Amino acid sequence: MDAREFVRMLVDKEDQRKAKLEIVQKGFPLRFDHCFMNLPVDAVEFLDAFIGLFNKADPAIWLRENDKEIVLPTIHVYGFSFEQDKSKALDWFVERIGKAMDYPEFKKEDIISFHNIRDVSPQSHMYSTSFKLPEKVAFAKSNKTEIEDLNKEFDTGHQAKKPKV
Repeated sequence: MDAREFVRMLVDKEDQRKAKLEIVQKGFPLRFDHCFMNLPVDAVEFLDAFIGLFNKADPAIWLRENDKEIVLPTIHVYGFSFEQDKSKALDWFVERIGKAMDYPEFKKEDIISFHNIRDVSPQSHMYSTSFKLPEKVAFAKSNKTEIEDLNKEFDTGHQAKKPKV
C-alpha cells in the first residue's frame, strides 16, 4: 500500500480493510494532526492525495470536541529548489503546492512555516514548507486526469538537472 492509499484508508469511514482494523485494535487513533512528507524529491507530487480526502471522513473522529468544525491536519512538505534566495524559493513552492492540490488560490499567507533544511550543493537547496490543509482542497471533487497531467508537468519541470557548464 502506498502513501496515497494509506491516508485514504485512514480517513474514509467506509473503508474496512484489515490493515485499518488492526490499527484500531492496537489502540492507535485514526486521526492525525500532522502529515510529514519528507521525501524531498517527490513529496509535493503526493499532495493530490488530499484532494477530496475528507468527503468520506467520519465526523466522530475529525470533529473538534463540542464543535461542528472538522479539524484538518497540518501538512509538512520537504522539497528541493535551485533557488538559493529564500523569497524566490518560497514563491516557487507556493506555486508548486497550489498546482499539486489543484488549488490556484494557495498563497504565501497560507504558509505556517518555511525554512531551509540544508544546502545539498551550491545549486540545490532543501526546504520545509508547512501549511494547514485548505478546506476547499479537503472537500473538493477530484479530477484524476487533471492531477495526472500536473504530475507529468512536475516530472519535466523545475527539478530537471541543469546542464554542466
